[in-house]
Amino acid sequence: MPRRSTPADFWAKVQKRSPDQCWGWTGALDQHGYGRVRYHQKGWKAHRLAWAFTNGDPGELFVFHRCDNPP
Repeated sequence: MPRRSTPADFWAKVQKRSPDQCWGWTGALDQHGYGRVRYHQKGWKAHRLAWAFTNGDPGELFVFHRCDNPP
């Protein structure tokens, strides 16, 4: 049985910088340049999963990038 991904697996693919700087994604990208990740059998855009880990599932809400840089 494959190991389930963890929040630590996700955050290991984030280039963390200061809070006022854009944090880069080093994992897979989709055809539009946005970070993509599978977490517990569900596909996520990386910025939405980061929001979910930090603030809870955004549901139908839009989650925008502060720096407007897809990766």
